[in-house]
Amino acid sequence: LVAVACWILNNNLQDHRDIVLYCIQFVYIWAGLAMTMRYAARFNDDDGAHAVIWSLYQLLLLCLLEGLSASSTFQHFKLSNLFQIAAIALFGFLAVGFWLRIVIFLPRARPFALALAAVCFIHSGISALAGSFSELRGILLVLFCVIALSTDALLVCGMRLTHGNSLEMLHQFDLP
Repeated sequence: LVAVACWILNNNLQDHRDIVLYCIQFVYIWAGLAMTMRYAARFNDDDGAHAVIWSLYQLLLLCLLEGLSASSTFQHFKLSNLFQIAAIALFGFLAVGFWLRIVIFLPRARPFALALAAVCFIHSGISALAGSFSELRGILLVLFCVIALSTDALLVCGMRLTHGNSLEMLHQFDLP
């Protein structure tokens, strides 16, 4: 699916020459993938629950890619309705299906997982607002990109502020 996303993005850029739309769509795809990579690197398992949540994630990612190809005809921050609905659902599902599970079942990793669940809810909310307020769409989508690209840096700074430089914290959260 990642290869398909890159192919669609590149075709859209070649056809429409809208670099801003390309960057926004790329960050949406990248943010969703980055959240699942953060989860898989620390908490993935081979049980039935994980099989179900990964399947649902792939379905939502597929819907996002379908919306991505539908939004290729729009210009100036205009994303398709399917893309926006899929983005809202994808990031809401990442928050609940992936990160809130960790908050509930793994108390030791609660601050880390809660921070990432909050970021997913913020992404979902920004996606909803961008669909509702067309005059603020550009600002909201740039805000989405800034939050998505700064998540790791903010997370590392927050964990270091709350836990210091203890070796246990560094190993627990895989922080540099």
